[in-house]
Amino acid sequence: MKIRIFDLTRQYQILKDQLEPAVEAQMAGGSFIMGDAVHKFEESFAAYIGVKHAIALNSGTDALLISLRALGIGPGDEVITTPFTFFATVEPIVNVGATPVFADVNPDTYNIDPASIERKISSRTKAILPVHIFGQPAQMDEILRIAKQYGLKVIEDACQAVGSEFGGKKAGSLGDVGCFSFFPTKNLGAFGDGGMITTNDDRTETLCRAYLQHGMGQNGAKALSYLTGAPDELEGTAAPTGLYNPYKYFNYLVGYNSRLDALQELGDPLVALRLERVLLLDDLAVADLLLRHFLAEPGFDFAAPLVGNGLHLDLACETHFPATNRCLSVAYNRE
Repeated sequence: MKIRIFDLTRQYQILKDQLEPAVEAQMAGGSFIMGDAVHKFEESFAAYIGVKHAIALNSGTDALLISLRALGIGPGDEVITTPFTFFATVEPIVNVGATPVFADVNPDTYNIDPASIERKISSRTKAILPVHIFGQPAQMDEILRIAKQYGLKVIEDACQAVGSEFGGKKAGSLGDVGCFSFFPTKNLGAFGDGGMITTNDDRTETLCRAYLQHGMGQNGAKALSYLTGAPDELEGTAAPTGLYNPYKYFNYLVGYNSRLDALQELGDPLVALRLERVLLLDDLAVADLLLRHFLAEPGFDFAAPLVGNGLHLDLACETHFPATNRCLSVAYNRE
């Protein structure tokens, strides 16, 4: 029997009376990319996470990519992350020209081990990218201490962790930036791909908004000024709402087309964020037992963590991670 890891059709049947009128209203309004619905969702999400800025975009993968670029990570730099994660955590590091360096995990939590992070720091290390795996936050107090000691940026991969907390603060509010995914199977899912970047830094917000939309407009001009120190020559020449807005026709940076479709953020944005109940499996033995039970069923869908799916071979990275391999043995029911 095929056991589906997630059944979106059941969810749709429960919510369709709320969803269908919202879809029709959005279609009738003719606003399909970004727009008021997305802006309202950004405001609600920022308030929920407890940060100054939330920047909506098309995926969690691009959230990581654009965050890395906004923080100045590029060729010659190293980013320390976990090998027990999905492919998309490391893909953006490689795509900005940096080198991923893997630190082993804590076998009790499956999260990156701060002690292993510290051993991997070199003169080329520029950032730490912890993953809050399965929604359980990494040991952020120690990670932030290490980052401060060595002058490193912290990018939280919170793609599975909307609503999770560490020390009374939401995941995505602890590092320099937080990155979220709204892929349909995530704990806050959209109608397709979607993502969000969270930050308290004005400069980072401007750079992210510029990069996600072709480096154009006022965000592009301001971002270029941040990066080069050159003044914005168009500042004050036209109101943003004027009939002719010269910012609209200028591209200041080479960016991406990472805008979020308006259909992903329909209805009252707060509805999706009313997390009335969070189930925490404090007993990891119970979690292991459940995982073993489902993996034993024929046809169960399971995505291999990064260290188990071959990417490290292409990058010529270290492959020996004792704690990670023990976690994989549990995940694949080999113990």
